[in-house]
Amino acid sequence: MSYQVMQQYAKGPERQLMQFNQLAEANKFIKEKLAIDANMKISTVYRIYQYGDLVDEWTVDRWQKESIAEKELDNESSASQAGKQSSFRPSPLSTSPRPPGIPPSSFKDEDKNKE
Repeated sequence: MSYQVMQQYAKGPERQLMQFNQLAEANKFIKEKLAIDANMKISTVYRIYQYGDLVDEWTVDRWQKESIAEKELDNESSASQAGKQSSFRPSPLSTSPRPPGIPPSSFKDEDKNKE
C-alpha cells in the first residue's frame, strides 16, 4: 500500500513530503516533524492519503495531546509496577513473643536496662 504524507502551512498550498508503504512509518515521520514544528511554534497540518482518500490528519495540538497522554500512561505503568513490589521488610529487632525455655534475644532493649 502507498501512503502519501502531505504538509500544509496555515495559509499555504498542500505539498507532498514523502511516501510510505506502512501507515505506522508515516505516523512516526509526522510525529517527528510535529515535534520540530512545535519547538519552532509553526502551525502545520499533516495529512496522510491513501490512493487519494484522506486517512489521517495531524496538527500540533493533536500531537501535544497524544504526547501528554503517552507520558501519563508511562507514569501510571511505572507507578503500578512500584505498587507491585513486595511491601514486606523484616525488622532487625525480634518483636515476636518467645515461649518459655528459649534463650532471650541477642538484642538488648535499652528501656529494660534503665529500670
